Amino acid sequence: MDVAAGADDSQEESPQKDALIQLDIGNERQDVLLVTGIIGQEAISRPFLYTLSMVSKAFDITPDRMLGRTAGFRIRYHAWNTDEDTPSYRGFSGFISSFSAGELVPTRPEYRTYSMRVAPGLALLDQGTNCRIFQDKDVLQIIDAILKDANQDRFRGRFTLNYSIRIRSSDKFPPLQYCVQYNETDFNFISRLMEQHGLHYFFQQTDASHKLVIVDGPPYDVNEVSPLSFVSSKDARGQLHGWTHGFDPQLSRWVYRDREYRRSPPLSEEGQDTVIPEAVTALDGEHYEYPGGFATLTVPGQTTGYAKGLVRNRIEEDETRYESFSGASFNVPFAAGTRIRIIKVAEQKDEMRIPVEEEKEYLLTSVSFTATEGAYTQEKALEILLRILKDAAKDGGLAGLGPLTDAAKANLPDVNKTINELPRLGSLVGAFFGGFAGKAASMLLDVLPEGLLQALSHVPIIGPWIKPPVKHPYSNTFTASPILPGRQYRSPSISRKPRVPGPQTATVFGDADDEDVATDELGRVRVKFDWDRTAPGGPRPETNSCFLRVAQPWAGPKWGMQFLPRIGEEVVVDFIDGDPDRPLITGRVYNAEQEPPFDLPKYRLRSGIKTRSVPLQEEERARFHLQRFDDTRGHEQLLLRSQGRTDVTSFGTYYETVHADRHALIGGKDPKTGKSGGSLVTTVGGESDLHVMKDRYEAVDAGYQLSVKADTVFGLQGNWNTVVDGAATLNATSVVVEASMKITLKVGNSFVVVDPAGVFISGPMVQINSGGSPGSTSDADLTDPLDAAMADPGDPEDWIEKHPPWRGGGGRRHHTAKAHHGLAVTANADGTLQVGPGIKVAGDAAYQDTVVQQLALMNETPTGRAMLTDYNGTGRTMTIRPQTPPPNPPNAFAKPTNGTNASNGTGSDSNVDYNPEQWPNPVNAPNAPGDVILFHEMTHAQHNAHGTQDMTPRADNFDNNEEFNTIGPENQYRDERGIPRRADHHSL
Repeated sequence: MDVAAGADDSQEESPQKDALIQLDIGNERQDVLLVTGIIGQEAISRPFLYTLSMVSKAFDITPDRMLGRTAGFRIRYHAWNTDEDTPSYRGFSGFISSFSAGELVPTRPEYRTYSMRVAPGLALLDQGTNCRIFQDKDVLQIIDAILKDANQDRFRGRFTLNYSIRIRSSDKFPPLQYCVQYNETDFNFISRLMEQHGLHYFFQQTDASHKLVIVDGPPYDVNEVSPLSFVSSKDARGQLHGWTHGFDPQLSRWVYRDREYRRSPPLSEEGQDTVIPEAVTALDGEHYEYPGGFATLTVPGQTTGYAKGLVRNRIEEDETRYESFSGASFNVPFAAGTRIRIIKVAEQKDEMRIPVEEEKEYLLTSVSFTATEGAYTQEKALEILLRILKDAAKDGGLAGLGPLTDAAKANLPDVNKTINELPRLGSLVGAFFGGFAGKAASMLLDVLPEGLLQALSHVPIIGPWIKPPVKHPYSNTFTASPILPGRQYRSPSISRKPRVPGPQTATVFGDADDEDVATDELGRVRVKFDWDRTAPGGPRPETNSCFLRVAQPWAGPKWGMQFLPRIGEEVVVDFIDGDPDRPLITGRVYNAEQEPPFDLPKYRLRSGIKTRSVPLQEEERARFHLQRFDDTRGHEQLLLRSQGRTDVTSFGTYYETVHADRHALIGGKDPKTGKSGGSLVTTVGGESDLHVMKDRYEAVDAGYQLSVKADTVFGLQGNWNTVVDGAATLNATSVVVEASMKITLKVGNSFVVVDPAGVFISGPMVQINSGGSPGSTSDADLTDPLDAAMADPGDPEDWIEKHPPWRGGGGRRHHTAKAHHGLAVTANADGTLQVGPGIKVAGDAAYQDTVVQQLALMNETPTGRAMLTDYNGTGRTMTIRPQTPPPNPPNAFAKPTNGTNASNGTGSDSNVDYNPEQWPNPVNAPNAPGDVILFHEMTHAQHNAHGTQDMTPRADNFDNNEEFNTIGPENQYRDERGIPRRADHHSL
């Protein structure tokens, strides 16, 4: 029946008032469900679970009234270590995780049985899986975030998970660079994080609430019934029994090894030895684990300390397993996560003590208990008993109940006497209602004589209902760990980290201001996994994904291959060892939004690489580099395209062989302007050879200039035909035209023909030394060729940033090639030749011809020309004449005609005695050819003309200042002639 449909019981006393177990479920009335028994399980780092057996007069309690609701209950007890009679209570609370309705109670059909399980809010986190990423948060922040999210999103106000985190030092919990919850429950996720990082938890409870307490070690709460002893004459509730001290040998060392790719060397290893004495470890060996999991989680610089903490947690977990205790008691307050103390009690019997275990503290690591409440079902049994007894009285006493045992027959007189008093017993039935089992049994003993009770216990139909009172309706078993200096309790690691069974795909992303590629110094990129449900308008994506390494076909120290995934690309992500915390991009795939670069299946035989310029404006045509291979038979093609600059550097020989035509189009038509134009600039550091096996054709649509700094030689085996629409000039220091058959000079009807037979001159007028107007060549203005810019060699990487691109065009350099004009030489009446205003050449015709040729050679050099020009402007006369006889050894002299004026600033004429046939002298050849000797002496004459001759002696090999002042210009002239310099006056 529904409790709401019954009579108004508000004035009645609750059946739970004196019950051992009292239950309260939110807004439900306290007598809706009556607890008949509890099985409880508690353990450190495990959610508690209480299974409650109940009865109710309401037959239709629906699950929506129970599931997910908060349930609180308490168990009554009397503390053994106090003299007060006031009962105490231990409270429990949680949410109802399961609920079921059962059959009716056979002896009380007005009751229906129910059962439910009560668990902490933490257990709700074990329902439903999730995938998410935590970045740059330590493990405490991650756990806090998970629990806060549960209160906000999952429990939705129906239930609040209270928790506190008690950490002695947060320094040992560095930020985790990347931590993934993958296809696992929140409970498993935070459980494995706590196990890995040396955290454990327990619960503090009342009948109104419970709190999750997360700790990394002591201090622990003291259990309120502590201290305890092994044997107590006062009260069995204050003692422990079934005490067992167990040992489980462990290996003596834990070692973690891992690869940290962000440091050099990448491999690191951390180990920790146990504090358990070697004599009792029994097993000499180590746990070696790779990967240790510490390198990829932490941020650079904190790996070592983090690794030490992880491996220390593992060895402390082994040390916890090494030694354990177990036992049993009747102490209701026993709770996992509290500590108890065992003491020696003065009245204990020595033979019952375990002295080695006394005066020590122990941490209760698990507690399992049972509690029973028999009042609600036993009251009907008493009614049945009384009815049976009444019926037996009508039918002749106890014998009417059926065959009696010997024990019943022995008590028969006493039984029959008592049956006569049954009417009085009927008035006592109500006293059994609302009582609990022990109380009811005691009342039965009080109202029935002992002989009757003994006889009834042997009657088959009645015996099962006649039992001695329950002495201990609550009992527990427990396990404990010793609390010792230098030993730290660690919960066993049982939570398993999920593994990713294979590769996945993800999408590369970056900030809004990133230009297609968002990367770091290792070429890593961020991705958004398909299972990541972060809303586009939610937190910044970089808080949900770290930089992932990208597998490249080749990766060496500052060499290898580099193709970075770009924003929006779908990439293939694999996981090293299947670990979700160790993702690695291994490839990329196309999809409906990002199609292959070549139309498929039409161009299925094409392959290659096609890039895209960044940033690409929407109005632009595609800008890209392309390397494409076409394997279509008969149409095979290798295509190379550069969207901008192309740099090729060869540090060795560069070979190119073309078996068919080669076409080079430089400055092709610009698709934007429609104009063509570009420059070809080639700089050859050595020789340049071109061999054309057939005809060669060249066309220049504008000017053509050729600058050659050395000899130019043409070897033409056919005819040479040159047509110049304008003027043609030829200027050189010396011009020789020789023909084996004929030379013709022709203008109009006038010509000169030279052939082996003679010279033929013909013209309307032929005049010799009688006028005419000869033309003269002019200087040539030349534009210097541009030197080719250097290709980017690729090293250093920023080379192109430090070398602006070659522009060409404006900024070209120009120079003027001076035309060679012969010296103005005239014949004097005295037979000398006059070279300019101030220089005379005496001697015979051969001597004069040689000297004039050497003067012309001087005139071709800047220093020589400057000296000749300067002297001709002094107003003095220099006469160059031969010496007779020639001096031996060879020598030359410049003698002033007035020695005084040569040095006092007035100036003097000079005679230069010089014999050209003596130079170069075989003794010092080829350092001093004749023109150099003549230049030297003419420089002395120049000084004489200016009156600057200085014969001051010198202590060095220049002898005097005059020679020092002359050899200086001479060395400049030698440089221009390509002749070695003089070191002093005694070297030529």
